[in-house]
Amino acid sequence: MASRDHLRHTLSVLTLQNHFANMVVHGDARSRRKEHDMRAAFKIMGTTDLFTDCECCHRTHLRSTVALQPLDQDGSPDGELTYYGTGCAATAMGWSSYRVRKAARYANYEAAIARRTELRDGARSALPRLREFRAVLLRRMEAGEDPATVAAAHANRLGTAMWRYDPARRAEAEDAARGSFATGGLAAVLATYDRYLTEMTRMSVVDPTAVTY
Repeated sequence: MASRDHLRHTLSVLTLQNHFANMVVHGDARSRRKEHDMRAAFKIMGTTDLFTDCECCHRTHLRSTVALQPLDQDGSPDGELTYYGTGCAATAMGWSSYRVRKAARYANYEAAIARRTELRDGARSALPRLREFRAVLLRRMEAGEDPATVAAAHANRLGTAMWRYDPARRAEAEDAARGSFATGGLAAVLATYDRYLTEMTRMSVVDPTAVTY
């Protein structure tokens, strides 16, 4: 009887040990899943040399950082971009540094194509207006209208055309026209028009995918 009781006791202990072992295994699996979910909460948007400090480990003066877009549980953007060094980005994503660099290069490639497509389409939209404005400028110059009045009007018109092409450069174009008038009169304003006309004409026929990856 004692031997039989001892056997039952041993089996009970083994059963409990297996039960607790399974709990530990399942707990570790849940922890790994949770850790994976946390690591998957970013999307790599590419690299930049505009921000050279890692916001994770706070290392400074890096050659570039990886731009990470935080994501919510549904995979939608959640908050502003954050900038990590490659090693910290790899840790955050649960990836190798090689995989992070490869994903960042591809994100840069996609961003370059998107940007070139945007500029090509903008150039095609802006060119008819820019050609029209240039023709009007030339007629007003030939008619002998007041140079300062003509220059002011056509600096604004150049800005309008640039807004169709590349909105972020509108002020640049207007300042260029005003500056050229100050140094060279209406002939210099016309030359500024021609410079932007050449740029937009070239960009209007560009192949956006002709980017080195």
